Amino acid sequence: MLSNFLNQFITVFFNLLGFAILARILLSWIPSVNNAGIKSFLFSVTEPVLGPFRSIIPRIGMVDISPIVAIIALDVVESMLLYLVSYIAL
Repeated sequence: MLSNFLNQFITVFFNLLGFAILARILLSWIPSVNNAGIKSFLFSVTEPVLGPFRSIIPRIGMVDISPIVAIIALDVVESMLLYLVSYIAL
């Protein structure tokens, strides 16, 4: 019962974080979006994840690949947490 809740919570949390990163990427491509509320919310949610990757991974020209690496790392962490929860539930 608890393991099902934890599995769902972890899955939803990481999916929402991944979607927030994707939304931030898409909004960065559209400079005419003037809704500062959405941009500041996405920045405050995703910057703790993207900041460390941005400090390690240099830009390639004008392209920042740190969000791609962050999404891959989040998928790996999610898989490890789900495995850990299933292992503990045994």
